[in-house]
Formats: sequence, C-alpha cells, structure tokens
Amino acid sequence: MAVDCHIHMALDGGYWKDALARHKDAPDEAFIRRTLETYKALGFTYLRDGGDRWNAGKRASELAGEYGMTYRTPCFPIYRKGHYGSFIGRGFETIDDFRALVAEVKKSGGHFIKLMISGLMDFNHYGVLTDEPMPEKKNNVGGILILVLFLAAGGGGALWYFKLRKPKSSVKGSDELDEFDFDEDDETDEYGDFENADSANDPDEQENEE
Repeated sequence: MAVDCHIHMALDGGYWKDALARHKDAPDEAFIRRTLETYKALGFTYLRDGGDRWNAGKRASELAGEYGMTYRTPCFPIYRKGHYGSFIGRGFETIDDFRALVAEVKKSGGHFIKLMISGLMDFNHYGVLTDEPMPEKKNNVGGILILVLFLAAGGGGALWYFKLRKPKSSVKGSDELDEFDFDEDDETDEYGDFENADSANDPDEQENEE
C-alpha cells in the first residue's frame, strides 16, 4: 500500500497558472480520472488533497472509490486575506468570515480543515518561510480550536492544532511565487471569483496587496 498525504488535484507538476486554468469553468474530470488511474497503477490506495477553490479535489474525492482509493480533501484551503494563499484558497478577514468558511467546508463534505498559515519554504535559507504566519487571536481561540478539531477528523485536526499553536521559526522574504522560478507576467481576473475570497488576485501580486 502506498499513500500520498499532500497533493493538489488542481495542479499537475507543471506551470501552476496553466494547471489552474484547466479547472476554471468546471473541474476537468478527464484530467482527474487520468491522475487517479496513474496513482492506482503506481499502487496508491490513499490520497490526501490540500484542496482548491475550483472543486477539482472535491470531484476527485467523489470519483476515487471507482479506483479503489480512499481520498480525503478539505474542499478548499482557507487563508487570511493579505497573506499567502489567494492563488488557490478562499480568504477571510474577520472571525465571522472564518466561521462561515469552516461551516461551508462541513456542508460541502470536506474531511478536514486546511489553514494556509505560512508561505512557501525558502530552500535557500534554512528555517525561513516566505510569509508571516497568522497571528494568534486572544479572543475566542478556544472555541475556534474546538470547532476546527471537531470538524477535522483525527490526525488532520491534530496537525492543524500543532501547526497553529507551535512557535514558528524566523520568517522573512517575499511571498511572490515569481521568485521561485515563475517568470511569466502577472495576469489578473483569470481564475474566477468567490465571495469572501481574494480570488481575482494573482499570487504574483500578493505582496502588493499587503
């Protein structure tokens, strides 16, 4: 048995903009089925998706049983607006926004909650991330922890808890993906929009948003 605990069905290992554009109008089921078939041929029986706001991962979870796989997805990752994550997730500004997104994950059949609390790892500098982690809130933290851990089954919930509460390493640097071998010009309004999300914003421009 083989498992992969961090995939994004919406991505394909190539240029991220082209990959996401594939699912702009609807999840590309033909692509999803090919990917599942490839995993099956390689002996994978469990996949854990990081989510996307186009529902590619959600559709994959609905199809995975046909390939003899267990597939878990948060439906979409959640990020704090103005920080890393707008290229693939859905954003919040207030605690009420956050609660609404968590409730939507539950209603949509998500298996756990994924929070994008930091940016990319900087492989040129040990222990450095490309964006500041979300600051802890003093109000209602206990209630939110209970809510998220209740919705996030087993290990997923524990992982979220320790990642959020554990002291972070030094953080510095830009959150622009172009600094990580992405050299194309910015494109805006390319991947659709969602209420409560910075979805019209390209990740190449997130630093300007802050």
